Amino acid sequence: MQRAGECPPPPCGSAALADLTAAGEAYEQALASGGSDRAAALLGLARSRFRRSLPAQAAAAASEAVAAAGTGPVEEPARTLLCRARAPADLTGARLSPGKGKRPEIDPLKAAQVTRPRKISTPAPVYPEDDRKLRITGRVILEVIIDREGCVTHPHLLQGLTAGLDRAALSAVTNWVLAPATLDGRPVPVYYTLTINFAFDPRSLQP
Repeated sequence: MQRAGECPPPPCGSAALADLTAAGEAYEQALASGGSDRAAALLGLARSRFRRSLPAQAAAAASEAVAAAGTGPVEEPARTLLCRARAPADLTGARLSPGKGKRPEIDPLKAAQVTRPRKISTPAPVYPEDDRKLRITGRVILEVIIDREGCVTHPHLLQGLTAGLDRAALSAVTNWVLAPATLDGRPVPVYYTLTINFAFDPRSLQP
């Protein structure tokens, strides 16, 4: 399965790949010289690696970009790329059976001091065509961990609808990006319960 952001085969021929490789090398040289905006150069390097189907290396560069950006304009695109690069390309092994996973441990006395994660990118799920035609509506409830980078991980199904809608909800939330929760000014992982509502416009069923 192709990851979002990868070059599909036709545009990404040898010339395009060479251009992306050259761009990556240029960003690396800029970083080595120390004469450019470090956060922006790291983000450019991360994008080049991601488009060359190097997700692990892209995530590493994006993580450095987040750290270098602070609260500057590079932070949100760098964090988004970081989570996209880390998202699993294949969700078939993800746990959708009901249950709860291991929750991050936070000192109960400090729990009230934890700041809430802030949404950066929360794309809506794609309504499965079969479920749409059957007019199935309702909500899927997932428990997830929002990690220190603001990425959604370890989803577990608490309440489902159909296999298709459950999978659509899972696919959507694993692509969500948030600014992480913080405690004493430092990012901390937290668990969250996310509700995904499925509804549709009946007019969409008209020929």
